[in-house]
Order: sequence, then C-alpha cells, then structure tokens
Amino acid sequence: MTETTAVPTAAASQAARSERRPELDVLTTLIVGGLMFFHTASIFSGQQLVVNKVQSGLTGFLAGLVVVFEFLWIMPALMFVAGIAIWYSLGRRTAGEFVRERLLRLGAPFLTGLVLLNPPQVYYYLLQRTNVQQSFWQFYPRYWNIRFSVWSFPYFLEAAGPEQTFGVGYLWFLIYLLVYTLLLLPLFLHLRTPAGERLVERVAGFFSRGLAVFLLAIPIALLEAILAASWQSGWNRWIWPFIILYGYLFAADPRLTQALVRHRTLALVLGLVGFLVVFLGFGMLMGMQIDAFTDPGGPAMIVRLVKGTSAWLLVVGFVGLATHLGQRGPRARPGVAAAEGAPSGTQHEAAGQPTFWTGLAAYGREAQLPYYVLHQLPIIVIGFYVVQWNMAPLWKLLIISLPSLALTLLVYEFVVRRTIVTRFLFGLRLRPRPDR
Repeated sequence: MTETTAVPTAAASQAARSERRPELDVLTTLIVGGLMFFHTASIFSGQQLVVNKVQSGLTGFLAGLVVVFEFLWIMPALMFVAGIAIWYSLGRRTAGEFVRERLLRLGAPFLTGLVLLNPPQVYYYLLQRTNVQQSFWQFYPRYWNIRFSVWSFPYFLEAAGPEQTFGVGYLWFLIYLLVYTLLLLPLFLHLRTPAGERLVERVAGFFSRGLAVFLLAIPIALLEAILAASWQSGWNRWIWPFIILYGYLFAADPRLTQALVRHRTLALVLGLVGFLVVFLGFGMLMGMQIDAFTDPGGPAMIVRLVKGTSAWLLVVGFVGLATHLGQRGPRARPGVAAAEGAPSGTQHEAAGQPTFWTGLAAYGREAQLPYYVLHQLPIIVIGFYVVQWNMAPLWKLLIISLPSLALTLLVYEFVVRRTIVTRFLFGLRLRPRPDR
C-alpha cells in the first residue's frame, strides 16, 4: 500500500528520484499478505467476527501468540512506511495533485469495502451469534442504520439503534490514513520549505544520536496508556498522526534512516521482550475480567504503556532490518553492480532491465491495496462454515486460510486489475505503470 523512492539527501528539492526502495515494497507486501493468516488466527483466539467456539488449548494459545505479535507492529509499520511514501509523493506532485491522488487511492477502496465487502461480514457475524432469520438482501438495509457523530472521528459515522450493525471494521486503516494525511499536509508542505528543512535537520540531528530514536516511543506509549483504544483498531486513534509524521521525517533525512539500521538488533530484542510482557499481561487481565484496551486502572495502563513502547521498537527493528538488507546490495544505478563485481542478474537490474524479482515486487506493490480490501470477506464466509466442522483446529485454520488466500489472489488478478472500473474502485491507477 506504499510507494517509495530512495533519496540520498535531506533536501526536499531532491525528493523526486527514479530509484526505488524495493526493500520497503517487499516488507509491506509481506505484511499485507500475512494479514490473511493474522485474521484467520483471530478466529481461534476469539478476536474475529466469526469464532471457533470449540477451543483447543494449544491451538488457542499459539493463535493468541501470533495475533498479539502481529497486532503489535504490522499496522504501525504500515503507517510508518506510508509516511515515508508521502514524503516521496510530495516530491513528484503539487499539493492539489497529492490531495486528489490520496482521495482516489484511499477513499475509493474504503467506500468500496464499506458498501460491498463489509456488510456480508456483519451478516455472517449475526448468523453465528443471533441466528438471524433474514436473507442477506433483507438484512442489507439494516446495516445502514447510522448516525452522524463527532466522537466517531475520523469518519464521523457510527451505528444507531440497539442492533449496532454498522461498522468500518478492518477498513479503519484506510480512512485513518486518508484523514490524518490530509490534516498533516500543511505541516508536510512546511517541512519542504527552507525553514522546514532546517527544522528537519535539527530534529534529525538529535534523534539520530545514541539511542535517541527510541525516545520517539514516548508519545505513542503515553497516549496508549492514558487514553482508551478504539474498538476498530485496538489502538488509540491519536497515535497514528505521530507514526505517519515519523515516517515522513525519516524519509527526509538519511541520518534517521541510518539510526534505524544501526539499532535494528537492539530494537528487535527489546521489542520481543515487550511483546512477551504484553502477551502475558493480556492473559492476566483477561483472567481478572479486565479490559486491557480501555480499563483506566493501573495494571491495564502499564500493559498499554508497554504495548505502545514495544510497537515502536518493533517498527524500528523490522524497518531497520529491511533497510539494512536493501542496502547490502547495490541500488539500481547504471554501472554500480558491474563496478562492484555483482552477479550478472544484479547487473541487469542495475542497468534498469527488469528481472523476475523486480517484476514480482512490482506486482506485489500494486496488489497490496486491493488485497487488503478483499482478503477478509473470504475468511469470514469460509470460516463461518468450517468452524462448525468436527475436526482438529489446525486443519480448520489451514482450510480457512489457504482457500481464502487463493480466492483473494484470483479475484484480484482476474477481476480487479482487468477493467478501468474495478481498478478505480480498488484504488489502482486506471492504467498499469509502464514499468510493470
């Protein structure tokens, strides 16, 4: 869901480059692809619209580990990389072009998911929990029992009435990213002015020293600890502007990027320790019948404090690791690979000739957003029936996830990317890029 380009200097005037950051394309593709297994595992840890009612102790435990681990860092990482992409995008577009592109790229798939893909999921949720006696088409108007609410920022709509059928569900990411990007746009534009560049240099000079990059966890951790999480994301809604802004700043100054690379190992170790604390804390609070996400008491606040800190550490660790791996090979610059004695395949890529892997990365980069919008519906529909079968939970997990993965990819390949209308609805360019 991101597009990035490598820039070796902090000056905003040099933002538009032909080089890419393929390591971040690969990272976000893996993250988005892994959501299939994250949301399937949620069925067996009780955190999904459809749940496996007959729980297995071992399977539930392992599913819980997977869900908590991925929950801690994958969406913060996507927001962070989205901030990086914004910096490069503004180097190629005027403010007006950028706003128009964001509205189409994020707004159109959000509405597509909200109108077409989310209602069936809610319907199957009600089928499992209330045994609703209506067809889907009879239920569909009930889904739109909504009201305007300022408290539902950033989308200002919430379910009305006792049924509470309306919700944005997993689509929260798209609307949060869209709204916060537009709200931050004046700041982003200021940071590209001479005065803004000087501010970026001062900020980067401080946070690239020692372990100062870890201090950026403080706003995230405090917001998580003090304020309640929103039910859609499991995170406090106000952490996302910070994470998007962090990504923007890290793209603007290479010293911050190198700080990620330098501290990746320590960040991963500390982040994994924090993950174990959060996992055990969630279990402890659940046993005490305390909501870890919203309870104002001390134990829940401590768990959320560790949660916010660990999230940033894992983002630093994984993005730093991806950047390190990307820097190990030569960038796609003519003559670099040959000069450094790189293998012939790398020379082709350095000379601008597409290879199998660059083609695969380009395909994954374009598929991310439609895949994200599409992937949850087959999980819910297939999962609704499979969880009722009398078989081992592990087999159920595989039977739900693998066909859902195949179906999502097939719909993307043979439906979404084939027509101008479907490309528009799912946030793709109306015509594929020439480099594809």
